[in-house]
Amino acid sequence: MKKTISLLCVCCILSISSFAQGTGDPWIKKVFNDTWGRDPQGVEWNIKNYNDGHWNSYTELMKAIYEYRKNTEGAGITFKYSAKTYNGNLVAAVYQNGIQTAVSIISTNGGGIVAQGGGNIIAQGGGNIVAQGGGNIVAQGGGNIQIKPDSKGFFMGSSYTVMAAGGTKIKTSGNGALIIQ
Repeated sequence: MKKTISLLCVCCILSISSFAQGTGDPWIKKVFNDTWGRDPQGVEWNIKNYNDGHWNSYTELMKAIYEYRKNTEGAGITFKYSAKTYNGNLVAAVYQNGIQTAVSIISTNGGGIVAQGGGNIIAQGGGNIVAQGGGNIVAQGGGNIQIKPDSKGFFMGSSYTVMAAGGTKIKTSGNGALIIQ
């Protein structure tokens, strides 16, 4: 009994320390490494992308990740990330067919949304960013992410989420969706 409890404690400590280092879910990392030979990037860490965060096995997760990639690529969705972190977070922009449609701050620790939309990013206080000149941030690869007070935000959630008028919902996998509003 003591060995079982000790093993569980060690597993919990290792799991917590991996999240503290910004590595996210180890199964997501394993699928990306096994399939594409790389770690997930930015939003790819977010478990909500993959059947809204529900899977029962490595194979189910792998199928959900394949479905996520097929659906987002099919919808012309790409992501750009800031070259620098801000309070341990990244500015992430959603592009659809090469046009920036939304921006949010995401955690480097699992890809969760920290602040959604331009009004929350350039507002003062908390973990928010005030960019010089009102909002161009250099993305990885040299591009600019534009942040304006009226920029839409994005988050990952359920495809059953009720949205405000003017929002967009893009199916990721299973019951998951990329929601822009």
